[in-house]
Amino acid sequence: MKKNILTLIFLWLWPFSTFAITAIGLLEGENDLVLKTRSQGIVKEIYFEEGKHVLANTVIAKMDDKREIVETELAEHEMKSALADFQNSQKLKKFLSQDELNKKNEVYLKKKSVYELKLLDLETKKITTPIAGVIARIFIKVGENISSGEKVSEVVSPEKLLIELDVDAHLLGELKVGKSLPFSTELDKQRYLAEIFFVGEILDKASGTIHVKLKVDNSKNLLKPGSMVKVSLPD
Repeated sequence: MKKNILTLIFLWLWPFSTFAITAIGLLEGENDLVLKTRSQGIVKEIYFEEGKHVLANTVIAKMDDKREIVETELAEHEMKSALADFQNSQKLKKFLSQDELNKKNEVYLKKKSVYELKLLDLETKKITTPIAGVIARIFIKVGENISSGEKVSEVVSPEKLLIELDVDAHLLGELKVGKSLPFSTELDKQRYLAEIFFVGEILDKASGTIHVKLKVDNSKNLLKPGSMVKVSLPD
């Protein structure tokens, strides 16, 4: 999760007499996933732009895989040759000892293992999202030489969103799990509702705050992950 913005501010809601406390936070995806590379290489293709919807198990980008393709094809050829040799030997088993047949089978199984490993190496050149969602960020560029473990993309599932806040401890008695709080975003003037599902039990002595989490139903896709939000707190 991104670090929360822990700012408490005061806002006039009604003229003359009434203040309401609000907290500033960030709207995040409940399933917020950062995809990373599994091998080193040069970025060959990026298939989607930021803001695009993708399905689960979709390839987001691919690294140069020419060497891995050649090695995989060679390993496949050697595996098939070893298999053919073993199968032919079985047809002539009356002329061969069981030990010779076992050795040919072992050769085939080793070649098969090498081929399967080469397939796995080839697969690491693809960056695939295991979840459906929206591509929030792309961290790489075509032609860039990147290392294993580098960030490629951030994918956010937009239907279920979260807001995390650090709220002044004197409001703890008003913050109950299941309670809904209104909020607005930096993008529009609409008022939305978020439901508290977690209230921390540990006080941050340095800031005098309690950690609070709220969930937001975004099934209508009206809200954008990454937006700044202003949550109205009970005074």
